[in-house]
Amino acid sequence: MAAKERAAAGGPIAPWRFVAGILLHCAVPAFLVWLAAALLPLFAGGAAPDRLAAAAGHASVVFLIAYAVLLVAAILVTRALEPALRQARARREARDPASPARESRRRVETALRAAHGLGGGARLRQATARLEAAPWDHDDDRCQAVSADLARAAEAFAAAARPGAASAPAELEALAAASLERLAEAVEEIGAERRRLDQGDAEAMARYIALRYPASDFAGDENR
Repeated sequence: MAAKERAAAGGPIAPWRFVAGILLHCAVPAFLVWLAAALLPLFAGGAAPDRLAAAAGHASVVFLIAYAVLLVAAILVTRALEPALRQARARREARDPASPARESRRRVETALRAAHGLGGGARLRQATARLEAAPWDHDDDRCQAVSADLARAAEAFAAAARPGAASAPAELEALAAASLERLAEAVEEIGAERRRLDQGDAEAMARYIALRYPASDFAGDENR
């Protein structure tokens, strides 16, 4: 999947795209402030309408040129700094203990969105719904590994589903559904094992408390 498609699917936005988006979003308010600053002195001085119109046209042209130069310069500077920004983000995420779980959750959400776009067959819909309902524990290393495989599978199937690809739609849906079913089964097995361990821990704790605090000891205390 290309960088543009990853960003559209919910992945990290490239820094230069973020900067360009902010500048474009602020273009209209900036233009209005620029125009007001250019025309207010003329209004205050009682300038004629034709002079105001000429001043507005001139201010608009100057703003468009200046803002275009600013936009291009900001994009070029941000793209030049992008490797350093990515490295800083990677270091920051590496120091964050919650980063693997957050990344795993993002991978699953992105992959499920891609799976919904692979087709409308009943088996594929059921497999996708099964994955959505699976007991994901993104703090578990095993679930993180499954989410990584799910992301790679979704990327491969999405590439095969592009217009002009050699794969037949029905065959691709069957392959995708079978793969998603296997991944859902893996997550379900991890969840079942986790529940068994939790149940065992609870039973062990109950036995410990029963041995550590016999009921007869408390009964004796009450009698005294």
